[in-house]
This record gives sequence, C-alpha cells and structure tokens, in this order.
Amino acid sequence: MKKVMYIVILIILMVNSTACKAFKKLDVSKLEKSTYDVSQQSKDVALSIKEENIVKNTESITLIYTNFSDKEYIYGKEPHLEIEVDDIWYVVPTLETAAWDEMAYILSPNDIREDVFPIKEYYGELNEGSYRIVKTLYSDGESIFVLGEFKIKR
Repeated sequence: MKKVMYIVILIILMVNSTACKAFKKLDVSKLEKSTYDVSQQSKDVALSIKEENIVKNTESITLIYTNFSDKEYIYGKEPHLEIEVDDIWYVVPTLETAAWDEMAYILSPNDIREDVFPIKEYYGELNEGSYRIVKTLYSDGESIFVLGEFKIKR
C-alpha cells in the first residue's frame, strides 16, 4: 500500500512540476497590465477572428471588422495583443524585429472589412491560452476601441 501511495505522490509531483515549468515560460511580472476594459469598447464596430482553430504555429489570422454605424472609421495596422492570465489581461510585447506600415485603412459606414494579422511576424510563436487583439479606430477626431478574443490551442 505504501508503495502505491509513493508512486501516486511521485506522479502528482511530476505533473505539478511540468505544469509549473510550462507556466514559467511566461513571466507576467515583466508584462504591463492592460488598460482596456471590455465594458468600455464601442458598440459601433465589432472585431472578430475568422479562424476557428488557432494553434501555436499559426502564422496569421484574419480580423473581421463590422461597422454597425453610419460613421466612417479609420484605423492602422499597429499591433496590440494581450494575454489573459488568472483573469487579468497583460500586454504581449512585439518582437524587436516586428515592423508594420503606417497607412490608414478605411472602414466605411455599415460595412465589413477583413485584414490579415501576421501573428508570427509580430510576436513569434505564442503559447496556448486566451488572447485578444485591441484595435483603436478614429472618426471625426474621436477614438474608440474594439476587442477581438481568440484561443490558441495545441
């Protein structure tokens, strides 16, 4: 009986140790907390992700902007990705080599637009978890933001 108990404890310790090592890869103490509150995002525009199955080595995803208003919005390609850890959102830093154009893109009134978001180019290979993209859009000198959430699976 003691032998079985020792084996069970050993297995639990090994699983626990493996889980801790995987979690240590992301040191949230070095990440900035998000300043975006989901309850404050705009109702004029929605942001969603086209792909349903996103895995660690996914190179890019498709962002879908849906404008429900009669306003024209403008936005840029600047990436902003966040990860959720223990119910808190943190900003994922871009790679030092990441670059994007500074062009403005137009989201017409009552229109839908798709854009490719090159995850791997901006952030490298991401770990499993819950993520969200934050996009700021501008109309008539005012800004709004929208959030598009997705999960990275094995």
